[in-house]
Amino acid sequence: MNDNKVSETFRSYVDVEEVELREVGADRSDSIEDALVPKFLPGELFVAKAQNVLMLTPFSNNKQGISGTLTITNFKLSFITTDVSSKYECGYQQNLLLGEHEISLSNVDIVYQIIGIGGKKRRLSPRINLSGKVKGLQVVCKNMKVYTFIFKFSPIGQGKSVTNAILHHAFPARHQLLFAYDYREPSYHCPHEVCLFQDKHDWMAELQRSKCLGWRISTVNQSFKMSPNLPQYIIVPLEVNDQVYSKASKDFQGNFPPVWCWGSPSGAALLRMGDIDPNITERDQENLMLEKVRRSHPHLTEPTIIDLQVLPSPKDVQNSFIKFRELCTPETVGQFWLQDNHFLSQMEASKWLHTVSVCLQVAADAVKEIEKGITVVLQEGDGRDMSAVVSSLVQLTLDPYWRSIVGFQSLIQKEWVALGHPFCKRLSFISGYENEQSPIFLVFLDCVWQLLQQFPSAFEFTETYLTTLWDSTLIGVFDTFLFDCEQDRKNAAQDSSNPLQLRCIWDWEEQFSAEDVALFKNPLFAISKLLDHKNPESHIPKLDQATPNYLRRNSLVKHISSHKRMSMPANFHGANNSMIKSSESPENIAYGHDTLPIQYGMKSLELWKQCYFRWLPVLEVIGGGQPQVNFQTHILVEEITYLQQKLVAMQKGSMPPSPSFDLFNDPPFSCDRSRLKTYLKSNPNSFFPFSRGRPADQCQEAISNSIELMLQNCFLDDMFDSQSLLNAPD
Repeated sequence: MNDNKVSETFRSYVDVEEVELREVGADRSDSIEDALVPKFLPGELFVAKAQNVLMLTPFSNNKQGISGTLTITNFKLSFITTDVSSKYECGYQQNLLLGEHEISLSNVDIVYQIIGIGGKKRRLSPRINLSGKVKGLQVVCKNMKVYTFIFKFSPIGQGKSVTNAILHHAFPARHQLLFAYDYREPSYHCPHEVCLFQDKHDWMAELQRSKCLGWRISTVNQSFKMSPNLPQYIIVPLEVNDQVYSKASKDFQGNFPPVWCWGSPSGAALLRMGDIDPNITERDQENLMLEKVRRSHPHLTEPTIIDLQVLPSPKDVQNSFIKFRELCTPETVGQFWLQDNHFLSQMEASKWLHTVSVCLQVAADAVKEIEKGITVVLQEGDGRDMSAVVSSLVQLTLDPYWRSIVGFQSLIQKEWVALGHPFCKRLSFISGYENEQSPIFLVFLDCVWQLLQQFPSAFEFTETYLTTLWDSTLIGVFDTFLFDCEQDRKNAAQDSSNPLQLRCIWDWEEQFSAEDVALFKNPLFAISKLLDHKNPESHIPKLDQATPNYLRRNSLVKHISSHKRMSMPANFHGANNSMIKSSESPENIAYGHDTLPIQYGMKSLELWKQCYFRWLPVLEVIGGGQPQVNFQTHILVEEITYLQQKLVAMQKGSMPPSPSFDLFNDPPFSCDRSRLKTYLKSNPNSFFPFSRGRPADQCQEAISNSIELMLQNCFLDDMFDSQSLLNAPD
């Protein structure tokens, strides 16, 4: 098939017979090939290798690439080349655990074999052993990066060897076969500021910080004897004893009775609980627990129950992600333009942004209830997926503490790690869980990114931090995201035969340089705190019970026994309701002093381009985009900071000494000015620091070729219509 032909029946493939090497010849000497050896981590072992491998260049119509050696270890896939064309970039984020063209095997999602003349693809099942010749291989990663390798010039059998190695080691049969168990690096120490919520003191400190009365710390789940999915220490209503609570837990899916997550001084609290076991016909234990929740409120106010069945299921989220990923990973220029011609309609059909929108909407509705001084209980399945998303969003909206980097990391520890989100199953780290795979955590990060766009000075972290967090989730070295529950983590660490060395992900300097970590910090957050003289020391929001906060829709809440159960309108999940609109505008809502008025309508949402499009060079803005804005913001913040200090000093009749607030050594941007100037001088592109900043002439050539192909095959009026990605609002 000719890739220069764009049609409605377009099908991408790799022509393994016509591909040619770029700059690096196939007759490389064995001595040079032997030098192409990746850096090994302690405990990392060699598995297989293929020489003279061609890694195809993205958007080269599968005709160009660079030659090198493809190595498979028990930790990663590594492609090493002597091609110097990729060495010119400045400021590209470099993970200390992974090299330039390396990915951890835990990040591998799908493996395709390129077969026959014409290079048609065949998806390979995990853990099979190929017996025939392998001409080419395509690896699709969970973070949407795609690698295509051609073994046309490799010694016979090496292509098959590395393919079988990937299929075996990227999809281990059991948890103990993950590289984390073999990694022999000395233990990482989690920053002491981050609360891991692993002991009684952590939960007590959070309960005291909230100043929410009517609750107590319970040891009913000590040694996980009540539920394997909950932490050993949980916060329960003050009036319920452990025996009653443990008995009631048996009626809930996953043994997940109502558990306190957050509270305010007004008495309004946020709880999570599972659905009633489908084999239980009576809801007596549920009603008993909800009555105890009501009595924990200082005004004995009935709680509102939000049934999260209105949200997409994990399977729905996975199906949505698969469709969305297809839009973000076109293999050729021709496929890109074909998709772009109908991008917005295909984007809507994927329902990815719809999922983000409804999560934000449910969180906003929960916030409104809490702002009225009403306790909210989130109810869902076994209480470990969408309830983690909504609960985290509610707390980010209400409590500024969670918007700091330390606070955000502590929030993830509490809502996702301690309360048992099944990371291992949802990220499919182990073979056999493919039907349970679902990027629920990515949905949450996307929701947070949307809030970051709506409130750019409210968060201490940047979108680069969020993108890096998603990538690090998939590395498979840190125990933070390796397990389904706390019990599994404890058992792994205490395994007498092969104990796992626990490593917390939050010590970022174990993965990145200080310059890379500095890009995680938002200068607008620091300057907003500096300029806001009325900012209280306490991060607990001030809630006013006396004043109604919003006009409640009559159909939104219905009474069940002695409590209220919140449900979405009947057309909430309808096919024609994908463009969700708010019936109440945020400006008409009396939010608390620290509460963020969430915008959840489709027109208020954007695509997280840095995370999803960073591997598409044709979409990169040369020397422009958000990174340029961010760097100029850093400079502006430094100037504002100095001028304010100078003004204060002049009012006191003196000149300011060295600034007490040092922009480059304090929270906003902890690297020196020379580094910042180097970034600016290098004129970074829009996907900085994740794209390899190709020289402008190469970028222009790629884009020019793409546009030329589009103009040759499509009418201009048809291409640049309202569906075009190039016309999509920023």
